[in-house]
Amino acid sequence: MDGIIADLIRRRSACEQGITDQNQKIRRYEKAYESLRQFRGEECRAQDSFQRINSVKLSRASELYAVSSTCRTAQLYMEGSQRTMDGIGAKIVGAAFTGLDLMVFLKLEEYKRKVRDCENRIAELQRSISMLNSMIVDAERAADAEGGVC
Repeated sequence: MDGIIADLIRRRSACEQGITDQNQKIRRYEKAYESLRQFRGEECRAQDSFQRINSVKLSRASELYAVSSTCRTAQLYMEGSQRTMDGIGAKIVGAAFTGLDLMVFLKLEEYKRKVRDCENRIAELQRSISMLNSMIVDAERAADAEGGVC
């Protein structure tokens, strides 16, 4: 009977260690989540900054419009700037920010899911510990009863 009790106690200890391990994982995921959330804030600020700077450059480029009719260099510069800031350049930067934002969002969701998975595993381990505690008590009672019979 002592071997059975020792085995149950080892199993309970393994469950307790599993809970400790899951809590450590949760802390790592939460730390990574918070770091990524802060990065996302920086990314949003960078996107806003790009849009503001691009708007300022567009307004300054439009100031060249009056000169462009008499100056070929100003006209070429303005056309190139307009294409870069209004056209493909801005679209590429916008697409990059959108893609980055999506990837960050997906990773944040993954961290949330991993934390939930760890919490579910902890709940399972706690149920196992409760069951093992009951089994240990029953085994100890049986051992005591068996020892009292002799």
